[in-house]
Amino acid sequence: MRSLSLIVLLCLVAPVGAAVFNVTNGNDSGAGSLRAAIEAANANASDPHFISFDASVTTVTLNTPLPGMTRTMIVNAFNSNRVTLTKSGSDCWPASQSGLWVQGPDSILHNLAIEGCFYYGVRLSGSATNTALQGLRVVGSGANGLFIAASGVEVERSGTQGSEILDAGRSFPEFPSHLDYPMASAIRVTASNVRIRGSLIGAQVGAANKGGHGIYAIGAHGLVVGLDAGGAVQENHRNTLLRNVGSGIYAVDSNNIAIRGNGIGSPWTNGPGGNVGGQHNDQAGIRVVRGSGTVIGGMDADRGNLIGNNKGPGIHISGTNTGSVIEGNRIGAPEPDLSLANTGFGIFVSAGVTGLRIGDFAVDRQNLVASNLAVGIRLDGEFTQNIAVIGNSIVGNLGAGILRGNSANLLANTPTITQATPLISGTGANADGLVQVYADNGSQGRYFLGTAFVDGTGNWNLSVDLAPHAGRNLTATSSRLGTGLFETSDFSAAFPIPGAARPLSVGKTGSGSGLVTSNPAGIHCGSTCSNEFADGLQVTLTASADPGSLFAGWSGEGCAGTGTCIVTMSQARSVIATFNLAPTETLIFADGFE
Repeated sequence: MRSLSLIVLLCLVAPVGAAVFNVTNGNDSGAGSLRAAIEAANANASDPHFISFDASVTTVTLNTPLPGMTRTMIVNAFNSNRVTLTKSGSDCWPASQSGLWVQGPDSILHNLAIEGCFYYGVRLSGSATNTALQGLRVVGSGANGLFIAASGVEVERSGTQGSEILDAGRSFPEFPSHLDYPMASAIRVTASNVRIRGSLIGAQVGAANKGGHGIYAIGAHGLVVGLDAGGAVQENHRNTLLRNVGSGIYAVDSNNIAIRGNGIGSPWTNGPGGNVGGQHNDQAGIRVVRGSGTVIGGMDADRGNLIGNNKGPGIHISGTNTGSVIEGNRIGAPEPDLSLANTGFGIFVSAGVTGLRIGDFAVDRQNLVASNLAVGIRLDGEFTQNIAVIGNSIVGNLGAGILRGNSANLLANTPTITQATPLISGTGANADGLVQVYADNGSQGRYFLGTAFVDGTGNWNLSVDLAPHAGRNLTATSSRLGTGLFETSDFSAAFPIPGAARPLSVGKTGSGSGLVTSNPAGIHCGSTCSNEFADGLQVTLTASADPGSLFAGWSGEGCAGTGTCIVTMSQARSVIATFNLAPTETLIFADGFE
């Protein structure tokens, strides 16, 4: 793939002797039109061809599709202003008719906007290898905003101007069948070694969720979405995938793909798209179906993805898939803030995935799986085996931290903790295997404490300073080890850590706002949403809605309804209060006026 700096240098001045075709007006056809420039370039055998726009040309309006660009073409290289291609009339163009159709290799489309219901905003045929799309804005396509069937294509920024692929799929129903999602997706990739970075992909701010998936990839081996694996982190290479009807990214039969450093369902603070409401994708954040060697995240937290606020699982991997890695990601949100919670599982692994590693012993490569509205990590299916869950912070999920179903990781034994001091000890682990020990306010694994090797009878011991975790609970997992084998169980039952105090945390969710206080004092949430209370003490929580909001009720620790919530601090406790916006009322007086 070409380097961006080389492209920029090339684009400042056309090489001596290169063919340059000037667009002097925004007409559909005739002398000085974009159509005439493409036709002349196609007829000229001297590659590359430069198509330049006069400064006065800001919009080109098309009545019929342009011819395919069969030669190597550098389009709009000399113009720092964005030129917009649009179409006459409001009807969508029929199948395969594109705003731009690139067929020649090594082309560059620079700082263009393709706006309107073309069937494809930009289509790249298989012969358009190593093409660069720089700073494109593609809005309102009938089908895909970008349809990439050529290998080596790069979708990237132009200077500070990122690409935006928005509001695709207008030729499809407002709520398309899932069978239509590939064709209605913002970007569809069917070729290898494509790179997508620095782009906002989904629907515009304030618009309803659009299209199918943000990126739909099939047979897209070597696809890279976001950051490189090493080197300095380029903040402007992050993608943001928001407000898609399907998943943020949906990859099928695609080997060795890498998804790093993106905001999926919610943007990074400094990523494209800004921090705005209504951001979720309607299905999974990332969905991978078959295809091995997938990397989701990176070797440090800056290369992990932020995956939150999606209406399905944060990540769902299924089918025949081996040797994949999920590391360094934030999936959901730290308690008590539930604003980035995924509605489904944090991570869902099903239907025959093998050899997947989730997390790592290195802290920077561990995932945060937090506050999702279902199980944190769900493993499912008799052919889903050899799944390693290593390290990680798994906390505050409304279901179990790790849950196996239908014989997944079947032979990994769930251990039992028998004591916390002077050594953490236990039984029931896999003989000659590995136990991982955690501390948590409940029964999951917020703080990874360390590992212990298991003897031949399933017993184990670990020496750890538990003073920082007094009043919390211990949990543990067991992993079956062997050549090429690391297969992890779900969490053990929680075992209390001795201490003079036990933590109580309060989370708030819902569309409204309010205050939760405690008696005795200590919780004022508000600002203070957790505190420690003496072992065995009864604590009464009271919720008060802010003006314009209603308190909808409690959940967690046996509390329900809208009265007070009383918890006994025999162990760490966690309670959630739901506040919703109050319905508005319209008063109608007897004279008919409101």
